[in-house]
Amino acid sequence: MDKAVIFIVEGATDKRALENIFKKIYKYKDIHFEFTYGDITSDENIVYSTENISCRNMQKVIDRNKHKREIMDYLLGCDKIKGIPYRCYYLSSNLDHALYNQLNLSDDLKLQYSQAFYEQFMGKETLFIKFLDMEVVNGAPESFPASWRYIRENLHSLQRHTNLNIYFKENPVL
Repeated sequence: MDKAVIFIVEGATDKRALENIFKKIYKYKDIHFEFTYGDITSDENIVYSTENISCRNMQKVIDRNKHKREIMDYLLGCDKIKGIPYRCYYLSSNLDHALYNQLNLSDDLKLQYSQAFYEQFMGKETLFIKFLDMEVVNGAPESFPASWRYIRENLHSLQRHTNLNIYFKENPVL
């Protein structure tokens, strides 16, 4: 059976920033990126900072976050979905914050940043792994379960963290 690795990200600019980097790093794997056209758990206009979330309807966001946590609890308890191995990684508070250290970008700026980010690693894609370790992990533990406990503590989910580096450690470049 052929194996593919599928990454699901929120938007086209997320896909643009990462897809070709992953395809070059893992040139012998069948890598696919799909996107969901935004945060599938919210239709609120949310403004993030490293200390809080602002929006028009805070109760709706509180309910959304509770529901999101329930979904993540379920998914993190799954090693497989319909017999297919599964893992979920985070780039918080969103990909723009994790990769570009920018919050609340307009669509135009997301496009500019994603293109510049890809170009930064073009021809030197394996440096992306070092970039994650040096710039984005920011104290998140190296074990998958501990990294998820960490991101749920204090304000870590609003700060610049990722556990995507664990994917690279568990799936070394050949």
